Amino acid sequence: MKKIYQSLFCGFLLLAFGASTAYADIPQVTARDLNTYDPPLTSLDDLTNHPLVGEEVEVTAIVSSYPRNSGLAGYNPDEGTINRIHVFVVDTTALSQGREGMGLQLVVDGEGLFTLENLDIGDIITFRGALGFFGNTAQFNTDDILTVGNAWEDAEYEKYQELLEPWTVRLTDINEITPTGQGLILENYTTYINQYIKLEDAVVGARDITSLRPWMYVIEDGVIAYNRDTSLRYRNDRHDNYREGYNYRRADVDGNYVPPPPGAVINYSGYAVVNTFDPDNREADGTATMALVAMEDGVRWLGFGDNAIRYTNENLPEFYPYRLRNDLEMIGLPPEIINYQISDYIISSDEQVTISFDVIPGDDDAIIEKVEIFYWVNGEEFVEELAVTGGSYSFTFPAFDDLTTVEFEIRITDNRDINGFLRDGDGDPTDPEATFILKFTVMEQGVNSIQMISETTTGMRGPSTLAGLGALPMDITAVVVADSTNGYIVIHDEANAPAAWSGIFLEPDSLTMSLRRGDRILINSAVIANSNTSPSFANVTYLEDTEFEVLDRGVDYSPLIPVLSTADLTGQEHMGAPYEGMVIRVEDAYIVTNQADAPNSDFGEWSFASGTPDDEHSALRVRNNVAQSDIQIFSTFGTFINNDIKSGAELEFVQGVLGFSHGNPKMTLRSLDDAQPVEDMFYPTRTLLLFNPTNNAEVDVNRALEAMWSESTDRDGDDVTYFFLLSDPEDVLFENYLLKKHSNNDGAENSIRISWETLDDFLAGRGLEDGESEDFIWTVWISDGRDTVQVSTKAASDPVFETLHRNITLQRNITPTSADDSELPRRFALEQNYPNPFNPVTQIRFDVPTDAHVNIAVFDILGRRVMTLVNEQLQAGTHTAAFDGSRLASGMYIYRMEAGSFVQTRKMMLLK
Repeated sequence: MKKIYQSLFCGFLLLAFGASTAYADIPQVTARDLNTYDPPLTSLDDLTNHPLVGEEVEVTAIVSSYPRNSGLAGYNPDEGTINRIHVFVVDTTALSQGREGMGLQLVVDGEGLFTLENLDIGDIITFRGALGFFGNTAQFNTDDILTVGNAWEDAEYEKYQELLEPWTVRLTDINEITPTGQGLILENYTTYINQYIKLEDAVVGARDITSLRPWMYVIEDGVIAYNRDTSLRYRNDRHDNYREGYNYRRADVDGNYVPPPPGAVINYSGYAVVNTFDPDNREADGTATMALVAMEDGVRWLGFGDNAIRYTNENLPEFYPYRLRNDLEMIGLPPEIINYQISDYIISSDEQVTISFDVIPGDDDAIIEKVEIFYWVNGEEFVEELAVTGGSYSFTFPAFDDLTTVEFEIRITDNRDINGFLRDGDGDPTDPEATFILKFTVMEQGVNSIQMISETTTGMRGPSTLAGLGALPMDITAVVVADSTNGYIVIHDEANAPAAWSGIFLEPDSLTMSLRRGDRILINSAVIANSNTSPSFANVTYLEDTEFEVLDRGVDYSPLIPVLSTADLTGQEHMGAPYEGMVIRVEDAYIVTNQADAPNSDFGEWSFASGTPDDEHSALRVRNNVAQSDIQIFSTFGTFINNDIKSGAELEFVQGVLGFSHGNPKMTLRSLDDAQPVEDMFYPTRTLLLFNPTNNAEVDVNRALEAMWSESTDRDGDDVTYFFLLSDPEDVLFENYLLKKHSNNDGAENSIRISWETLDDFLAGRGLEDGESEDFIWTVWISDGRDTVQVSTKAASDPVFETLHRNITLQRNITPTSADDSELPRRFALEQNYPNPFNPVTQIRFDVPTDAHVNIAVFDILGRRVMTLVNEQLQAGTHTAAFDGSRLASGMYIYRMEAGSFVQTRKMMLLK
């Protein structure tokens, strides 16, 4: 009955595959094998060193999370596809061996996605694939899934239903407080990772409701756990625009997901994952907490388009195999603070600030027992308890000295010992774009330094104490050290730089974007803002609505740039916070790696360190662009790819803006000139395409052999030369090559013509007689005069370069074809492009038997011309035209060749 129901509402039958004998060749392991470390973990850096990473294994498990709740992937509406799917499973051997270590997260982006999305909770599957990591997050990727049975339908598998229940634990079982903040308990990683766990009577500590991806954390005995928004039900950026058949929120019916208010008591269930996510600056340096992935909210949309039906347990058909879960169960609401007012945000030392507010019990049977004002001045905490007199309260703060910032919160406690809070920066549920301001500043002369703006009370990363106070009077003379042509605008305080805390970003607007490096400006007023919504560049303080005047241009700003070592940044507890938002310079360094996210991912980052490897300085990462929409930090260096950077190269200096991204301080260069190598910095580009001879070509050597490949470049500006090599099929690194030849024009061209005589001598030397053949492989080496690299292939997100070669069979023919026959084509011809499909460049070969005017154009599927590739008089011969579709959308295109009366068309597919 379940399968019929799924077909009725989802449009797909669950795919089942016949048993494959190939499975017998794959080692069978348990999830515990994939989660256990020997020796035990000592840091998060050890996670990716698991011995089974990348090894193909087989596991049998029960599907624990509903696949069509997965929403942590981009959606491609033009094609109706998503990039990947996240599904949690429990190893079936947990039934006999215990649940410890038996959870896995399947993250599938290949052929297995379709199979996985059509499974359901309770399906028993056997799958094979490999363990990998996204940062510190353990993931298992599989494209080979075998459906074994179902725990709801098959009597022999009913026993596994108990593995689908959440495992009740304490928050203090997974995370702990360390000297520098919150972190996971490493010795319990194996036990709880990817497990479906439940926290009973958990208290919401804080939340953000201003973002489309709202977050919260729960707290117990001072220990916290953030949520992660893997599920479509717990995020607000997938409304009405996600993949058909998925359980996304329908805005007009479901509304937005809003986390419970701070102080709320909840039962909270979810899957435990390690993920660097620290929007509230609570995680310890060098580690992360375990976060919880809540997947269910008791709602299930089944069906497609207008025929989709919203189900809860109240209207779910009786024959549906299981009841819907709700991972967030409300136990008790905290007292609510409403009608908050503050008399002023900026005062003088002879003035005082008064606040007023009303209090409403969270539930009908709750009684307010305590009303407290907590406030902090220069790091010291003060508490004032107000008399409980009714629903309305007010409090007047004492007077404070000039240049004092006071931050405070309101805390209400009821007779159930449930606390309600109102804190600075809390979102206003009645206005999604507004936040409450619970702070004020004593300021008689205005803001006269950037340090007053940027320095935090703790000296660590965090928002400015002056953020959110509106337009403030200022008297700051600063110099522009990065401008909008670099992708971001940075100024340094002329009076204090190059000291710490003396630089800041300016939000781009029509005035600030006209500034250029070396402009000296006087800032008269600005709004101090802080962005805390992007893990790519979190807690950024910047100035918006800046009123300024230009005093001078062409100022030498080099003395304002601090010269630091990488150990001053990544080797410190503050992780570079005092220099965040500043252009910094590191001298006498070397490149540590061009793949900073290896061995599991490649996000385009490389790293360098001060001194030499013998100095053992910590490394600093370089990010090609640091995305923060509020201040548009997108470096013009963003098109640069880290693949060609030369590990070990010495650098005279590296300079750029310092930020913080995904748990690490990172630099973004303003331009390539910001990295100055001692000698050279780049390998020649090695990710080329080998066009012809095509793979597995069988060549009768009765004429010259022609080979062609795509072009390489060298970012150091060196000329590149190419070598064509032949070797035995086993010698994929060409360490013992059999033939090596410069390409045409003494190695300058990306093609080669090897004469029949040369090839015949080579084959004769291999002992081949007329008509005999031998298998070889061929490749290309590229040299910039210093380094030689082999043509390689590499996926965009994979840090591993795989050397590239093509198989070829050469048959000796002692009777060569005549020169006339071998040199010129006999007819007009338009060949199929290669590669096809392609992204974004492909090559089109065509033959011209006599001198002729040739036109080759590309059209979209509607017949509209999108590009002309050739339109000129050509000499007789074989020619090649390159087509670059980087500015075009994915899809089918048609290319047509015209030469006199000759017309031929072909199709090609652009896939991005």
